Amino acid sequence: MIAHTAPKSPKFASILHLVECVPGINWLPSVPARGQRILKRRVPCIISAEESPHEDFDVTLGMELIVPVYAAPWAMPLLVTTIILPKEDALRALEVALSDERCRSSTWFTDGSLLDGKAGGAAVRVEDGVERERLCVPLGDGEVCEGEMEGLICATTKALGHGRSCVLCIADSQAALKGILSTRVRSGQFCSIIYDKLICEARITHPHLTIINLWTLAHIGTVGNKLADAATKHTTEQAVDPDKYVSLTTTRRKIHTQILGKWKKHWESTKAGGTLCYLDCSPPSLTPIPLFSSSSLPRKISSAVVQLRTNELPRMRCL
Repeated sequence: MIAHTAPKSPKFASILHLVECVPGINWLPSVPARGQRILKRRVPCIISAEESPHEDFDVTLGMELIVPVYAAPWAMPLLVTTIILPKEDALRALEVALSDERCRSSTWFTDGSLLDGKAGGAAVRVEDGVERERLCVPLGDGEVCEGEMEGLICATTKALGHGRSCVLCIADSQAALKGILSTRVRSGQFCSIIYDKLICEARITHPHLTIINLWTLAHIGTVGNKLADAATKHTTEQAVDPDKYVSLTTTRRKIHTQILGKWKKHWESTKAGGTLCYLDCSPPSLTPIPLFSSSSLPRKISSAVVQLRTNELPRMRCL
């Protein structure tokens, strides 16, 4: 077996070498352990009797499924009314929406939260200023916008399951309200596809269905917002469903954190230029500033940076 180490030359690396390094991948129990998934040439793959030859293999490895083409460019937009107004108008629109008797028993407040590195989404059904129902979706290492969209999906699914013909969802994230309607190729597309299918199937049996997604300001003292915010904070403490997929945004953030950790470890252990880490702990940019040809960087500062990199002078003396 090939050990889980970097190849001597990048041209000898296979795609599995990169997949093994991606954090957050959910390998099946029947797959060999890490570092033993890449076989040498002419080495037969030994399958134990416990492994079923007809077992379905999840090619996504637990990651978010991306569909290159979901809908035709000329397809009609989803029949959902999304209202995003300026601050003053948004407050008046919220008062009008809450006073609508058609949505009295199907008014949901959604929210997403990220606490101590753990994310979650929640939806709270509020009637007469009282919480009637709560739905929670813990996401673990997910993102806040994911929690917002998951809350919208849960609220709409629950309301349609009860046979409501008018559904009002109130959220304080414009990005979530816009992203839930876009099925283009991106991180979060899977949530949008689920939402799109949910609405299209519901309109078959309820042709006069009305769904309103309303943006409102956060932390303005609205009872529904407070209840949704408390629900999301409680959701971040819950365990994540093991069957929950890992979004591309989460995987990208894990890769960034992993690379940043290696970068910090390298600068802490190096002798030449190690003091630079204390001046600027951000990772290097893809477009570094040329020290001697940049007109925006004074020569005195560029000289100090060079001396710090070569460890010619103590850090405090340069400053």
